[in-house]
Amino acid sequence: MIQPESPSLTVDVNDVQEYHSVNLKCSAINGNPSPTFSWYRDNIPIQSSSLVRDVENGSILTLNMTRKDNGVKFECQIWNPALSSPLHIEQRIIVKYLPYVNILSNSSLIQSTTDRILTMEHIDEEFICEVDANPRPTSIYWTLNNTTIVSREKRLYFYRLKSEQSGNYTCIVENALGIVKQSIYIDVQYAPRVRSIDKILKVNRSDQVKLRCSIKSYPNAHEIIWYKDKIEISRYKIDNDDKIEYRIDRVERNDTGNYTCMAINRISLNKQQQQQQRYFDLNGSAIIELIVYSRPVMETTYSKIASEIGQSVKLICSVKGQPTPSIFWKHNGKTLNCEENTNDYCKLSLNYVTTKDFGDYKCIAENLLGKEEWTYTLVSKGKPEPPYDIQIDKITHSSFKIRFKPGFDGGDYQSFILQINNSLSDIPNNTFEYTVDDLTDSTTYIFRIKSQNSYGVSEWSPEIIIKTSELLILPDDLPTLRSLSYDSSRKFLHFDYYPGYKISEKQLCLRINQSTDGKTFDTGNLHSSCLDIVHNRVNYIMNKDYSHLKLAVCLREKSMICGNGIEMKHDERDRTSAPMIIGIVVIAIFLVLIILILMGILRYRRQKSPKYSNETRKSAKPIVSEPLQNPYLLYSNNVPYQLNDYQCNKIMNIERTENYCCDIEREKMKDESIKHDTFDSYGATKLRTNLSGTNHSSPHWLANTAESKNSGTNSRSGSNPSSEFSCLTQNTMILPIFSDSEIVCQTDITHYGFPSQSSRTLTNTKLNNINNDQNSRSILNNFPSSSIVMIDNNGIRPMDSASSTPNRIKKLFYEVVV
Repeated sequence: MIQPESPSLTVDVNDVQEYHSVNLKCSAINGNPSPTFSWYRDNIPIQSSSLVRDVENGSILTLNMTRKDNGVKFECQIWNPALSSPLHIEQRIIVKYLPYVNILSNSSLIQSTTDRILTMEHIDEEFICEVDANPRPTSIYWTLNNTTIVSREKRLYFYRLKSEQSGNYTCIVENALGIVKQSIYIDVQYAPRVRSIDKILKVNRSDQVKLRCSIKSYPNAHEIIWYKDKIEISRYKIDNDDKIEYRIDRVERNDTGNYTCMAINRISLNKQQQQQQRYFDLNGSAIIELIVYSRPVMETTYSKIASEIGQSVKLICSVKGQPTPSIFWKHNGKTLNCEENTNDYCKLSLNYVTTKDFGDYKCIAENLLGKEEWTYTLVSKGKPEPPYDIQIDKITHSSFKIRFKPGFDGGDYQSFILQINNSLSDIPNNTFEYTVDDLTDSTTYIFRIKSQNSYGVSEWSPEIIIKTSELLILPDDLPTLRSLSYDSSRKFLHFDYYPGYKISEKQLCLRINQSTDGKTFDTGNLHSSCLDIVHNRVNYIMNKDYSHLKLAVCLREKSMICGNGIEMKHDERDRTSAPMIIGIVVIAIFLVLIILILMGILRYRRQKSPKYSNETRKSAKPIVSEPLQNPYLLYSNNVPYQLNDYQCNKIMNIERTENYCCDIEREKMKDESIKHDTFDSYGATKLRTNLSGTNHSSPHWLANTAESKNSGTNSRSGSNPSSEFSCLTQNTMILPIFSDSEIVCQTDITHYGFPSQSSRTLTNTKLNNINNDQNSRSILNNFPSSSIVMIDNNGIRPMDSASSTPNRIKKLFYEVVV
């Protein structure tokens, strides 16, 4: 096996153009066995056998080239068993072609030359000529109707399109191979354009007039609307008519004004959603001014003016007419000119009214077509005039409506009084329409009206007679009863109605039929059993002989016309009070519970507040227990009595004179005024004395308990330790005298004054210094074994209960107890 040589690839055409046939030949020699040939287009195998044919030592690929083949890679591969991998060769083909042109509009592609672009006036449009050509285009331009060049760029832009810009637009592209054109037709639609044929029309009164307009619209207008002073007066459909008109057969002076002719097509319909002012400013409307010639017409509605002497008055005369009339005033034969004449208004001012100014004032207006006068009467303020032009409307079986015009008010605020038969009622202020209701059907009423002000009351208006209509009520129209109950204490029968009825309670009564067995009801005395209804109840005395009642609502005037009846049984009687009482009791209990809960919450919060705790602590007096007969065994008997360092030093150096002083009276006054101890905290003061006794002595430090018991007095020295001690922290020490006791000098004081383990003992022998002192021995011998003495710079003396410190001893007592 022999490997073939590397393949070669040749193209039979040098200048490849679109739609031309091209042969690509791949050759390879010296291969044994002969190699096989494969073709690829951009790495994709070409499978079509009609495009490939084998020749000696090679293969030929025949292609009909298009612009899509431009720049495409064509590859030939050979292989035989002697090769470890195929050999290949490739070549890219350059294809030349005429320009391909597409027109884009608003991101959409226009592909056909007959495409028609439908757009609207006053919007922006953009068209882009997209080109694909090889070689590159030499020129690109746009033409309108194949005559006028409108752009020399790929982009054709229209700012606020106009209807005149409609037409055929062509994009022309040219390169070395030739010229290509692509066209579109731009069809611009627009709202109707209306033009008035006559801008101003002047006609005489009673003439016929035609208001005409011409219309140009695309698409055609389909509706016409006419406005007078921007108020619609006519609307109708049209079919492809470019001239329209509005006709008035007989014009009057009030036909004078501005008339607007508006045409609507499919485009202008969307613009109706805009603001009204903008709506009339569009091209779809035109204005025609109509002027009707007429003699002057007064538009004043009052003829009397009231004033007091010294006041100022303005007389206003309003006149309409064409041509514009001239206006002047006359009073007592004198001509007065208008002080101000604007927009057909003439004003005459009287700055200071005198008695000579009262009288008639004539306003005279005239033009070429006639003359008009109006008389004003200036009078002094006084009583009003009665209403006039009284009309009656909407007469029903229970009401009617009154309309009237107020008379001259006399120069002051007036109100109105209505009299119906013999009943008087006030008509609400500033109301000239009033509805009278709650009347009886088929009844004749006589009414009249008068007015009043601060100067007096007017005369009555003429009497008017009216009769209400007949009330036609069927039994089904009457209300049906529900919720029956009887109150035996007040003899009231209570009930309620089902909703939906529209009849006044004054027109109703309650019929009651009685029965003993619930089957046969008494109907012999119906006229006396129809009771008047007042606030859903009737006054009725229940007869116990009848266990069943049948009730129905009837017409008062026609008691035989009744609604659906309802039966009241014996067990429904006298049950009105029970639910009411139960409800009241339940509500009362509920309110009491709420009050108690609120009081408990307030008391709890008050007790928890710091202010309340401080006040309680200040006001409460500590309770000190009476001394016990037996000593407290807070310590074991083998624990000696303990003294602190300060007391030990005092005992051992009792004869030493030092400059210590304790002002007992000052401390007494200070301690009596202060309720709280000035110590930092329990067990925290360095000079605090902590004493405790052993053997048979009490830790309460009691003094002369036996004497107190024998004397029968309740001495504080026997019950309150606060009376036995003072000056504990100012160079003074308290020494209890116990027989056969040891005194322990305490070095460390722990919390609440309990002794620490490190202490030293001072035995009785060490007290000899005290005993050797003659004065001290005599004093000690005079004290009982459980008495308390005080040792200080002045020597040994009994405890003075009058100089005690209550609060300090109380705390010390608490420490001993704890």
